[in-house]
Amino acid sequence: MASAEAIDKVAPGTARAGTAQDDGRDVGMTLAQFSIGCEFLTATGRWRCTDVGTRTIVAIRLDLDHDPTWYKGPPYAVPEHVFDEYDIESCVPAPDAPHYDDSGRERLVSLPRG
Repeated sequence: MASAEAIDKVAPGTARAGTAQDDGRDVGMTLAQFSIGCEFLTATGRWRCTDVGTRTIVAIRLDLDHDPTWYKGPPYAVPEHVFDEYDIESCVPAPDAPHYDDSGRERLVSLPRG
């Protein structure tokens, strides 16, 4: 019979979801961290959770150029996407308020037409 210490050990280079790997990188969120209405980030942008299942979540993508009424639902005016347990690992909780970096705006130069 294996001891509790042996069972609790994780092989080097691997990690449980929601924990840091050996090299310090964060693995991502777990299913328990999702609730309807919570917002999270992926490599493709900001998302809002619309449903939580036993192994998956459903979410809508929040784009800057859409009318905010498109995100009121259900039903939603934008498509819902399913995230499985592998997709969920790449999600990170979103900050409370969206932050958009416009620091380059002050370096923009307007040229006269003509």
